[in-house]
Amino acid sequence: MASRYRINAVPVTGAWHQYVSGTPTTISPYSANALSEECWDEVGSPNEPHNLTIKVLSLGAFTPISGTSQHGAWVGSYYQNDCFGNLPSLCGNHLSLSLPSSGVLTTKLLARTNPGRKVLTIPTLVQDMIDIPKMLHDWTKLLTDRKHGGTKLDISALANQHLAFVFGVLPLIKDIDDLMKLQGTILKRKQELQRLYNVGGLRRRLKLGTYAVSSDTKNVLITSYAGGYVQGNLQRTTTAEIWGTVRWLPSVIPKYHPREDELYRQAQKLTIGLSIEGFASGLWDVIPWTWILDWFADIGEFSQVHSFSVPAVSYRPCIMTHTTTVSTFTPTFKSPGIEGGFGTITYETKERVHDVIPTPATAVIPLLDLRKLSILSSLAVQKLK
Repeated sequence: MASRYRINAVPVTGAWHQYVSGTPTTISPYSANALSEECWDEVGSPNEPHNLTIKVLSLGAFTPISGTSQHGAWVGSYYQNDCFGNLPSLCGNHLSLSLPSSGVLTTKLLARTNPGRKVLTIPTLVQDMIDIPKMLHDWTKLLTDRKHGGTKLDISALANQHLAFVFGVLPLIKDIDDLMKLQGTILKRKQELQRLYNVGGLRRRLKLGTYAVSSDTKNVLITSYAGGYVQGNLQRTTTAEIWGTVRWLPSVIPKYHPREDELYRQAQKLTIGLSIEGFASGLWDVIPWTWILDWFADIGEFSQVHSFSVPAVSYRPCIMTHTTTVSTFTPTFKSPGIEGGFGTITYETKERVHDVIPTPATAVIPLLDLRKLSILSSLAVQKLK
């Protein structure tokens, strides 16, 4: 059962008192009521996570519009009760952000916390051993040819080097870094396995990304009463932080509590992919052109969600999103006698969803990041005339 709760609902009801030739005529509210805080929660099951939405609009860092008009026939008109113009409605929302779906985020959470996930695989290590001499030979030949004026760094050569860097150098650096951290990674995995087999299971929390977008709008009119104009620039920045939590429970209870050395050997095998699943995952990584399939449907990460190298099931995965929009208004024009109307308004939302079904990431060209578009551009230079 879903119920709505309002917490400290503060209406914003300031008014503009209008005078024409010294005679009071109207009292006009400058904006509709603005809800400063709102909470959506679910009733029942107090020990279980709920879908949750919290919204907070903070006007405390903004200096309200005040003062008395000194303009023409409207002399004597004045603002009353902390006027904010139409800024509560302009700033009571977030800028548009392209965020992954809850299903994609749940896939990433489960894939990267699964106690049976691999870090290195034998096929990728073998590929590295084969590629290192080839890369060294290519770099030596390029430098030698350039020294003797042989190879021109035209657009095709630059595309080749870019692809070699993305698909050769960067993965090699990552694998070397993983090898250097291997001992610490194995010890951490052993601790995860210990917690998995303890009462309550393995609890994990994982950061899933930070996203941001900004806008700058000129000549925004926040009040339009005759004699009481306030106009200026509105700068807005929206930032979203996403993280997830999940509990893993063993699907098969071991006959006895594993010893320290047994847990260490198990963690070692899992980390370097010494399993049928780990070997299959490594083959997927080294087969040519599978990387482009992972762009449009993240098969590699999706398969990690369903890894059963360690018999375990996920319980109540939750995705949390904390979004903050900071809006700063700077007046560039105010009618004579009008004061204030500057400062910052903050709008925050906190959302939690749970038990979303994992789905492979899907993408279309407009959603590809700069790295992927640069790779496609290099491929186009190579293959197209």
